[in-house]
Amino acid sequence: MNHGDDVQIARRVGPVELDFESGHNFFEGSTDEWIYGFVAGWPISDKLELLAELFGVASRSFDTDELALNFGARQKLTRNATLLMAIGRDLQSAPGEQLQLIGYFGVQLSF
Repeated sequence: MNHGDDVQIARRVGPVELDFESGHNFFEGSTDEWIYGFVAGWPISDKLELLAELFGVASRSFDTDELALNFGARQKLTRNATLLMAIGRDLQSAPGEQLQLIGYFGVQLSF
């Protein structure tokens, strides 16, 4: 069984929405990890928002750390559907792992 406890703090500064998240993920039979992230969103129109995100994962003892920088967008398609897309790159990876290009494309359905 896995579960996580996290805290999110969001604040609007002018037109920009800022969000900070930090938390601890608990894994049964595996090593726990800490997560942290910061995202900034800029509304371009009523239906389009541009995003920049810095996201990290650290081992429970903080002896390994992975960090990624992503840029993306949220495009409102309908009242209940949003297109999500992002591209980014690892800035720091776990020991022995190569830095990787990261991509994400999906549709969020809200009901």
